[in-house]
Amino acid sequence: MDETPKDSTPNFTPGTEAPAKPSEMKYDYRRNVTLDLILTVALCLMWNLVVQYHQCETFNALLKREKYSFWRFWAFSLLTCGAYLVYHEYQKSKDWQEISGKADDSDQILAVVLGIFGLNFIYDAILQTKINEYLDRFPA
Repeated sequence: MDETPKDSTPNFTPGTEAPAKPSEMKYDYRRNVTLDLILTVALCLMWNLVVQYHQCETFNALLKREKYSFWRFWAFSLLTCGAYLVYHEYQKSKDWQEISGKADDSDQILAVVLGIFGLNFIYDAILQTKINEYLDRFPA
């Protein structure tokens, strides 16, 4: 019989701190993915900046360190005509792999391909769904 507690943290990279549990986090980082997608399309992708800001905050909270800066993301994406955006999505997918404890490179490939074609908002929706599912696994 499996004796592991229900709120146990998944495996993570040795030498790094375990990801934060929702009970350790200051805010509830769940988002309504459907509403985010509708607003992103209706507002000609401008709403995705709000989604990016919230995902930067979420990843910083889950990783327990200030790795992501929305303003750095925004400035470098403008300066590089969107190339930094692809790198940013790739980094988030790598960090998600660390947080979730799942060694699957398909997320990283998907993030880069969608980013190259300007469809990063779709990857953001996929990632937010995974974040919501991750946070739902822990009791309140």
